Amino acid sequence: ENNAKVFFRDFKKVVGDPCGKKVLDVGFGNGIMLSEFARAGAIAYGLETERHLLGVAERRLKKNGGQATLKIYDGRSFSFPDNTFNYVYSTSVLEHMSYPEDVFTEISRTLFPGGKFYLSFPNKYAPKESHTGLWFISWLPRRLTQCILKWSGSSSLEDWNLHFISYFSMKKMAKKAGLRILYDVESKGGVRRSIKKVLGFFGIHYGILLKTIIIVLEKPAGRPVKNE
Repeated sequence: ENNAKVFFRDFKKVVGDPCGKKVLDVGFGNGIMLSEFARAGAIAYGLETERHLLGVAERRLKKNGGQATLKIYDGRSFSFPDNTFNYVYSTSVLEHMSYPEDVFTEISRTLFPGGKFYLSFPNKYAPKESHTGLWFISWLPRRLTQCILKWSGSSSLEDWNLHFISYFSMKKMAKKAGLRILYDVESKGGVRRSIKKVLGFFGIHYGILLKTIIIVLEKPAGRPVKNE
């Protein structure tokens, strides 16, 4: 619950107030994040590939007094019209997606022009991989990683449907989908602000230096679309 509240506050700060806005959670899981948006007055929607989580999320929303439209999808295509959502978010789900390029394309399609996508996922080049707890495992070739996991008695990558995503592979998918990265160069500290500006000049988000990459993408605005 506390993590959900922290996430919501950060979303509101860097993306915008979701009250009265159509917001989509891609990979709603147990519904803990989505319930925060619903309680804050967002017109909340959620997608998930795991059917057993649907009931869990529905019960949580009911308990917390929120409402949302929840759907199970195939991990590739969204059953929503073009230009449906003001905001989309996905947190700690990208690394479990089997078809991330398709998901990026669908997010771009269903966002309003000028709409924003809040994304967080583990940095492939963080020294300690968060799912396995092993050091530098995500830096290695996938086949070698499989052998090490088997030797260590850990679950396989297939059990987690785990893929190690780098900032640059994410950026490539976003560009192909027509989404652009918003570079945050503001910071209270002068040194950090300078680092952000230098990285941004070269088209690199400062999140590349963090264990978890948190980034905001935007669908470039074209002709205004009426939000009905």
